[in-house]
Amino acid sequence: MAAQPQPLQHPEQLSSAHWLALHRSGDALRTLQWRHRSTQALYSLQLLPHLHSNHQMAVQELCEAGLGVALLSAIDVADRVRDGHLVRLLPDWEMGLLDIWAVTPQRDAQPAKVRQAIAELQAYFAQLDGTLR
Repeated sequence: MAAQPQPLQHPEQLSSAHWLALHRSGDALRTLQWRHRSTQALYSLQLLPHLHSNHQMAVQELCEAGLGVALLSAIDVADRVRDGHLVRLLPDWEMGLLDIWAVTPQRDAQPAKVRQAIAELQAYFAQLDGTLR
């Protein structure tokens, strides 16, 4: 098993990392932005991933094998971080939150089962670390 990287102090330390990325349409060059949790300082970093994949688990497994770093959803990897298989590299920095929307055709007249499903999703995400503020 490859040695896991240690947490970093500043995003600029990631500039030489071997980046792995989930495939998204558009330009291959990406700009990521972090905000320091206590000072609110902003830092942007442009990167060109070394590998693209459209399969999140493949990217995660490559990270676990020590073959690179990737931006992965905290919800998806919480168990692997807790077990020590993955390491959060910038614990003092955060990125923007991912909004999750429940879209229904009739906002004013949602059936009870739709309202219940939305309430259940809200309760589920509320109990996960780092998902709701």
